[in-house]
Parts: sequence; C-alpha cells; structure tokens
Amino acid sequence: MKSDKPSSTSMMVALGSYCVAQEIYDGKVDPRIRDILCVMLRSSPQPFALLARLSRLRFVRLALEKLMNLVIPGMFTHYLARKLFIESRIRNAIAEGCRQVVVIGGGLDTLALRISQDFPNLRVIELDHPATQNLKAKLIKSLQRKPEGLSLQPADLTVQSVSSVLAMNAFDPRQATVFLIEGVLMYLNEQQVRKTLADIHSCAGHGSRFVVTFMERSDDGGVAFGRSQKSFVNLWLNRQSEPFVWGLAPQNAAPFFDSCGWSVVGISQWDQLSQSVSTVYPAMREPAQGEHVAELTVI
Repeated sequence: MKSDKPSSTSMMVALGSYCVAQEIYDGKVDPRIRDILCVMLRSSPQPFALLARLSRLRFVRLALEKLMNLVIPGMFTHYLARKLFIESRIRNAIAEGCRQVVVIGGGLDTLALRISQDFPNLRVIELDHPATQNLKAKLIKSLQRKPEGLSLQPADLTVQSVSSVLAMNAFDPRQATVFLIEGVLMYLNEQQVRKTLADIHSCAGHGSRFVVTFMERSDDGGVAFGRSQKSFVNLWLNRQSEPFVWGLAPQNAAPFFDSCGWSVVGISQWDQLSQSVSTVYPAMREPAQGEHVAELTVI
C-alpha cells in the first residue's frame, strides 16, 4: 500500500461493490451502500474516480465485471456475498447484546457508517490508514447530521497496535464488542496475524464477538482465489505492495484461532455465500471461491 493514498485493493473492492449495487433495486440491498460508495469513489484517486463515474452506464459496469471475471471468475459477486454475510453476523451480534462495534481496516466499506445511523446508542469505532479515512471524513462532513456514535480513527497499524489506538478513544473494554477485520489478514505473515488476534483479545470484554475473513491456503501452499489467473493477480498485487501472504486451511481454523484466544462459532461455506447472493440477484455469476468468513467468540 502506498502511504499517501488509499489502498488500491480497497478501492477495487469498492468499485466492484458499487457496480453490483447499481444492478440491484427493489429494496433487496440497502440503497445507502450505492449512495455512500458513489460519493467516496468520486473523491478517490484515478482511475477509480473516473471508472466510478462511467459505471453509471450499465454497459460499462457489465464490461468491468466481465473483465474481472477473466482474472478472477465471480469476484464482483464474491464482494457482494461476503459483505451480505458479514453484515448479517454483525447485526446478529448487536441483537445478542454487543454494545460496541470496532472495524479494523475498513477501507471504503460502508458498514460502520450505516450501523451507526441505525443504532444511535451504539459506539462504533473504525480504525484505518489516514489516507483511507480521509475519504470517509469528507463524506461525513457532507452529511446533514453526523452519526454521534461513530468515531473514525486514523491509525497506521503497521506501527500501532489495535489496543493502543482503542485506548485513545471512548472504547470500554468491559463492554461486549463485535470486532471486524475484512480483507486484511491475507496481507500479513502468520506471526503478525497471531499478534493482531491476541492483541484484540486483550481488550475484548466478556461476550465479545469477532468476524474475520481469511484466504484458504491450497495444498501446494499457495494463497489465491479459485480459478484465478494467479500470475497476473500476483503481479498486480505486488505492484501495489499488497501481496497475499497468509492463508489457512478451513480444517485448521479452529485450532489456529483457539491458540489466539478465540473460539470458532462458525465458518462460512461457499454454498452459503452463493445462496445469499442468489436470493438478492439470481442472474449474477456464482461467487469466487477461496475466501472464508469466520465468526469467533472470546474465550
């Protein structure tokens, strides 16, 4: 990731999500997702700002999806499936008593903002790189009323721990909290992943939950989406200084997370993710395979 601009992968995810969101109407997906992404992407560096504007034309967004399918089949659909599944887990944790939400490395995702609007008494804290948080700060300034419970905390998590940043905010470690790390851990090595999970455990109150995405490591030791053009994807990620590093076989997930202080409640299966999309937009391509969502609870 370049230090002076938002993560390229986060902008790619946002662009893909925006293309998909424009294809879905009739209240099947929160319309705020489309509206928020529109504002943030149009303030993003090029070429993402231009592509976001052009994607208002349906043939352009369909062309972008077809181009992505040549590299990673079903990637745009996977973005939607992953986010729908994660949001259901976050809202379920809130319904079961979590009074704080902490989003770590949220990129241009809209969940923290929408959750804070829907639950005014909830404390929502998002930690991310200053360049990325800048876009969200501009968006919030444009709102007529800033969500009172939302705190955007710029943080360089390569040199700061999550617990140390939270200690500087109105975070209560005694409260049950739902933490979220989406699309982040694959860029860390195993030692960094363990350190991050243990650090978050150190400030997680009784009853806390943790929603985590992780890439699946294949038998040959590689970390990649299924049927993807691995050489091209790896070249692009390396050029962005964001290569995939860490992955985990699903059968090894429970003992791994357990060793970091977290017990597995459930791990998404591909058919679950596929079904969540088919109920919203049946015509969409099946989602890419290779990334899972784990729901954990503090030990």
